[in-house]
This record gives sequence, C-alpha cells and structure tokens, in this order.
Amino acid sequence: MTDTNSKTDTSADKAENKTLILYFSAGNSKNSDAISSATPTGNGYYSTQQLAVLIHDEVGGDLVALTPTNAYPLGYDETADQAKDEADSNARPQFEDIGVNMEDYDTIYFGYPIWWYTVPMIVNTFFDTYDFSGKTIIPFNTHAGSGDGGTYNTIRELEPNADVKEGLAVSGSSVFDEETKQQVKDRLLGLD
Repeated sequence: MTDTNSKTDTSADKAENKTLILYFSAGNSKNSDAISSATPTGNGYYSTQQLAVLIHDEVGGDLVALTPTNAYPLGYDETADQAKDEADSNARPQFEDIGVNMEDYDTIYFGYPIWWYTVPMIVNTFFDTYDFSGKTIIPFNTHAGSGDGGTYNTIRELEPNADVKEGLAVSGSSVFDEETKQQVKDRLLGLD
C-alpha cells in the first residue's frame, strides 16, 4: 500500500518535481474503517484516495491527505446528513496541518468527492486558508453521477489568480477499474 502522506519521492526526476497531490476524503481520519465507510473502497483505499494514488504514480511529487480535525461519520447516511448540514450552514470545517509549505509547489492536483452536487465544505476552508496565486491547480474528483458538478468553476472563483485546469471527474464506483488508470494518463498528464 502506498503511503498517502508521502512527502518525498525516491526518484531523482520526481524529487525535482514541484508537484503536490493533495486530496480530501471522508475516510481521511485516524479512526477510519474502510469496511463501513460511506465511500466506495477497494485495494484498501477510498475512491478519492485511490484516484490520488493513481495520479501520484503517474506524475510523482508529494502525496498528502487533507484530514479533517473532526472525523466524519463512517456510515453513508450519517456522512450525507453532516455534509448537507455543513453546506446549508456554509460551514468551514477545520483540517489538520498538512505538513507541507505551499510555496514549495508550482502545481497542485487537488482531489475531493462531490457532496450534495458541490465540493465538501472543507474544500472551501482549504482555499480560504491558502493563496494559490500564480500556481496551477488541477482538480480531480469522484462522484456518483454528477461529474464535476461545476466544481472546477467553483475553484476558479475561490482562486481567481491561479490557473485552474479542467481536471478529471471519475465515478467513485469505477475508480478501481483498469480503464481509470488509462483515463488518468490520457486526461491529466500534460495539464500541468
């Protein structure tokens, strides 16, 4: 299993790469249980985490999980209810220190699931916290049928001085398929 909080690559070529693959998933907590989670899992990974690992395997860089300060519930209904409550109240859930200096990166691949047809509210917290002016952001997301849900434009609004690419939306249930690996190569490589 790939260490999803890997901060350095062993390859000399990848070590010079100023690329960060950062992702949020409800399963990003110290007490997550993939078996009862609200998010599709496979290979020991949650779907958004799996997509982040696939991207990392292709582009290198540093792979870091955005971990909420307060863990999300593990059951689907409970997570959905909390996500809706947060969206309705325009909440800004807090996250743990990600342990990297954003100034060190030129390109940030940023991943998340679609919740209630938009980004999870913790994504807003993240973009409220950091300024990505002059950087390239390549969003990627998992979904259950809504594609990117217009969230790439949401990120453009949150980071108007960044170059936000079109990104990649993958169905959470298909992220573990072999075709997804090829989709990552075809769509994301060369966007940075």
